[in-house]
Amino acid sequence: KQTRGDPSSILGQRIFMINKKFRIISKELFPKIKYKNIQNPPFIIAFFGVPGSGKTYISKLLEERYKAIRINSDEIVKIIMEKKLAKNPRDGAKIKGYFIYSLIENMPFKNKRIILDKSIDREYSKLLKICKSNNFPYFFIRLKVKKRNAIKRLNERGIKDKKLVKWMNKWNKEWELAEKKTKSHITLDGNKPDLKKLYSVLKRQLFFSRFL
Repeated sequence: KQTRGDPSSILGQRIFMINKKFRIISKELFPKIKYKNIQNPPFIIAFFGVPGSGKTYISKLLEERYKAIRINSDEIVKIIMEKKLAKNPRDGAKIKGYFIYSLIENMPFKNKRIILDKSIDREYSKLLKICKSNNFPYFFIRLKVKKRNAIKRLNERGIKDKKLVKWMNKWNKEWELAEKKTKSHITLDGNKPDLKKLYSVLKRQLFFSRFL
C-alpha cells in the first residue's frame, strides 16, 4: 500500500522533490536574511500593490526600523531559476509561492516578525487563511500608484518588455479587485508615501498584537 510519505508513490515523489527544492532555496536565501536571531513574536506585514509601486523601498525601511525578517519574492525566483529548480517561469512561480507560504506557516526563525516583500493582490485569501488559522496578527499596506509611474520605475530597473503596458493593465485590475474584497490597515501613495503616518499606525498595531 502506497502512503503519502512513500517515495515510490507519485505523491510521495512530489513531496520529496518539493522538500529537496525547499532545502536548496533555504540554503541560498537564509544566510542573506537579517535579524534572524532577534526574538519577536509573530506579526505579518504584507502589501497590495502592482510591480513598481514601491513595495521593496518600504519593506527595507520597515526591516531596519522594526528588526523584521524581510522575504523578497524576486530573490527567491532568482535562486529558483539559477539553480534550475523549475522547468519554466510558471513552474518557478508555483515553487516560490509554496516556499513563501510554507515559510510563514512554519516560522523557522527565532524572529517571527515577517515582512512579505511581494504583492498579495492575487493571494490575499491564502495569506489570511494562514494568519487566522495560526492566530498570527497581520498588517496590510495598500500602495496606490499611477500606471505610468509604475512602468517608469520598471523601465529604470531594466524591464522594458513591449507587453509591459498590457501586463500593467492586468496587474491593476487584480489590485482593484483585491481592494474591493479585502480591507487594508493603511493606504499610501506609492510615489510619496507618508512614512510618519505609516509608522504611527503600525506602531499601534504592533502594540495591540501583544494582547492577542
